[in-house]
Amino acid sequence: MSAAAPIITAGSTIVCFAADIGFGLDLEIASGLFPGGVGRPNIRERRTPSHLVLDPAPLHVTLPLEDREIAGFAMEPRAEAVLFDFGGVAILFRIPIAGPLNRLIGLSEALYENESLSTLARTQIALLAERLRPALDRPEIAPALEDYCIHHVSAFAEPITSEALLRGHAATLSAILRAERHPLASQEVSEAIAQSMAYRPDDLLVLDWNAAFVVDREFEALATMLIFANVELLEMRVLDGQLDRLVDRAYESLSRRSVRDALGIGPARHERRRLARLEIESAILFEQINNSLKLFGDEYLARAYRLAARRLHIGDWEASVRRKLETVERIESTLGDEQSNRRMELLEWIIILLIAWEVVWSFLNR
Repeated sequence: MSAAAPIITAGSTIVCFAADIGFGLDLEIASGLFPGGVGRPNIRERRTPSHLVLDPAPLHVTLPLEDREIAGFAMEPRAEAVLFDFGGVAILFRIPIAGPLNRLIGLSEALYENESLSTLARTQIALLAERLRPALDRPEIAPALEDYCIHHVSAFAEPITSEALLRGHAATLSAILRAERHPLASQEVSEAIAQSMAYRPDDLLVLDWNAAFVVDREFEALATMLIFANVELLEMRVLDGQLDRLVDRAYESLSRRSVRDALGIGPARHERRRLARLEIESAILFEQINNSLKLFGDEYLARAYRLAARRLHIGDWEASVRRKLETVERIESTLGDEQSNRRMELLEWIIILLIAWEVVWSFLNR
């Protein structure tokens, strides 16, 4: 006989949509565009060093919304936008939750690839990008959108330890994380809840690729980290796509070059400069994203981030971006070396011809 479902008395589900709206965002200018409605909260909560920060700290902006209901849960009539200096943005929709734990299965299923919420998020992102235009460097909304759900429980009606929750309600937790109403196989249940950890006996963090389940009274630090991880994943996807196109253009430059191009005097010289500029910009953006989150002083959050990165395959995306950056660099270097060699050959021929002309000229003037 299965254990009775724990009763949630306080909590919320956060639906996070990550997007990219430009090459960079001046946070100081952006803060002036939302007078009185901007915050930069500190994510430090537990006994951790004071240097635990997102650097620079993102801006948090509140956006009004109309009333909306999803799977019997009323969504808060406002959204939150989290703005990062590298041009990433997260739109957050919050849904207060209460009642039996297994009630979240229906909510999770309704939220999975929810077209209505995706459309709402894209609308809010477009409005936000237009308002932030004075603060954006090369404003452009990338077509990719990355969503992630965070189910957060602040309190249960009856206290329950993380071990008891995992042991007695693994099937329910896995169904919530995988947005599956029908029962999952035992192997899939184990896989869904495999990435879990706790700070206190009654805390719990379970991370999966589609959603996270959190039981924690001190939630802001974890929420900020998970939101950043989702934005980081989106940025890696966008950057990977840009580098795909850049690599294709680089190969085209190699295949269609003429003798004039090889000498650096043809139209391809402009393409090579463009390749070099885009390569540098991609490398800068990559480093900006990777250096934004600093968790060196908080082992709990660092472990949580590593779990999130593993589940979201951020490391795989980063490796793909690094490979493509190296490929573009090699192609650009090859083009440059070829131009240098051809120029040296041309100079050598010019010198040979000049010497030959000197010999002929001296012979003719005897």
